Amino acid sequence: MSTLQTGQEVTQARGLARMSKKAGEERHLQAWHYLIPVFAVFWIAFGSILILSGFLFLAVSALAVLALFSILIIALAWAYQNDR
Repeated sequence: MSTLQTGQEVTQARGLARMSKKAGEERHLQAWHYLIPVFAVFWIAFGSILILSGFLFLAVSALAVLALFSILIIALAWAYQNDR
C-alpha cells in the first residue's frame, strides 16, 4: 500500500508542478541568451581596438581564437540548461 500511496503522491506532485508552470507563465531568459549580446559587444570593442592599432594579422588570429571560445561557451551553456 505504501508503494501505491507513494506513486499517487508523485503523480500529484507532478500535476501540481505542471499547474504552477502554466499559472505563472513567467519565462526567464537562459544564460546563453545573456551570453550572445555580451560576446557581441566584446567582439565589437576588442576587434575595433585591435584593427585600429594596426595589428591586422594579430587581430584576425586573436579574433578567430576568441570566436571559437565564444561559440563553445554559448553552446555549453545551451546544452547545460537544456539537459543535453
